[in-house]
Amino acid sequence: MSNLRLFSALFVLLVASASARAEDDGISSTAVARAHKFFNTTDRAKAIIGMVHYGCAFNSHSYVGHGKVADRSGKTIPGHFTVQFDYKWSKNKGETRLAFFCDSKGNFYEMKVISTNAQFAEPFVWSKVAIKVLGEAILAAMKNELKEDDTKAIRKKVDDVDPKGLLETSLMLQQAFGK
Repeated sequence: MSNLRLFSALFVLLVASASARAEDDGISSTAVARAHKFFNTTDRAKAIIGMVHYGCAFNSHSYVGHGKVADRSGKTIPGHFTVQFDYKWSKNKGETRLAFFCDSKGNFYEMKVISTNAQFAEPFVWSKVAIKVLGEAILAAMKNELKEDDTKAIRKKVDDVDPKGLLETSLMLQQAFGK
């Protein structure tokens, strides 16, 4: 009977230790649930793949899990976490894992491509091309109406196009406005 008590006491200590470690990272289960709910919709997944792999058909997405976030020196940022999703696209031939970085309240602030098997449709390449083509079309259509300063300003925006940054900004705004 004493072995059973000893085993029970050790089990309680292990569970308590694991719980303490989970709380030490400062990641709130409520924040993770909020971020998971935001990213785990088919419409949002389609929009994300539409920008990451422009021109490729979305097939499915699945939640992988969440993890800690470290700063550049490798130190864990308390409360910050990633939610990770796997995306399948182009008749399930394309696969991409994305991590969405969130603060301690579950507010999204950055996205990172963790892995992909893309060769022709590398992340953001075709989005950048499409935005540049559209920008050039706008410049060509408006060339007679635009002042030189306006043309230079638009040219800079076309040349500096950042589809990843645009997607991140869009996701932050959608989350902030509850969309």
